[in-house]
This record gives sequence, C-alpha cells and structure tokens, in this order.
Amino acid sequence: MCDPIAVITAAAGAAEQIAQGDARAAERRGEAARLERAATQAEQDAAIAERRQREAFGRSFAQRRARLGRAGVTVSGSPLDTFDDLIEGEEVDAATLRRSGEIRARDYRHQAVRQRAAAEEAEASGFLNAGRSLMSGVSSAVSRSNRAGTAIGSGGGGHRGGSR
Repeated sequence: MCDPIAVITAAAGAAEQIAQGDARAAERRGEAARLERAATQAEQDAAIAERRQREAFGRSFAQRRARLGRAGVTVSGSPLDTFDDLIEGEEVDAATLRRSGEIRARDYRHQAVRQRAAAEEAEASGFLNAGRSLMSGVSSAVSRSNRAGTAIGSGGGGHRGGSR
C-alpha cells in the first residue's frame, strides 16, 4: 500500500504547477491584448498625423497661392513647377507618416503573436511540470511503501538466515 499523504502531496504539487502555468499564460495573454491595442492606436495616431499634415500643407499652399495672386504672379511655367514639387514633397511626407504608423502597428502585432505563443507554452509547461511532479511524488510514495514492506517482511531483525 502506498502512502496516501505522499500521493495527496504530489497531487497538490501538480495542481500548483497547473495553476502557475495558467497564471503565466493569463499574464502573457494580457500583454498580447495590450499590444493589439497599441497597434490599433499606432494606426489611428498615424492616420491623424497624416490628416493633420495634409491639412497644414493645404492651408500653407492656399496662402502661398493667394500671396502670389495678390502680387499679380500667374501660376504657369516655373511657379507651377515649384508648386508641383511642393505637392510631391507633401505626398511623400504624408505617406511617410502613414507608413511609420503601419510599421509600428505591425511590430506591435508581431509582439502580440509572440506573447500568445508564450501563453500557450506556459500552459503546456504547467501541465508537463504537473505530470512530472505527480509521477515523482507517486513514485516516491510507492518506493517508500515497498521499502517499508520489505522491512516488515524481513522480520525487522536485520539478520538473515544462517546460524550462530
């Protein structure tokens, strides 16, 4: 018969290992959710920055055209080329803002994927550690039981056979 206290202790240790794995997994999932929110926020921030950039450029561009018009300059030829260059530069700036937000969002989402994988690993590790703990505890209990049975079966005298 194996020691019931040892088996109960092993089972409690196994339950603790599972609980620890679950706690680590929950922590990782929480971090993944935070990173997903950060990714969404990065996209929204980039869209706002892009819109503001375009609006600011639009105001500046309109003011320049108005000043040129008041000065009597017609917008053709060389001034038009300058405006085209300004517009191209603005498009590059706005696209850069948008792209940097997309890159930040992608990085956050990659980190979130890694955190979700770590959560799965933590859960699996908890179960594996629980199994090891349980097997070790039961094995130890059975081993102690076998030793105790052998000691009882031998008569407890420690002297085997033979005569004096």
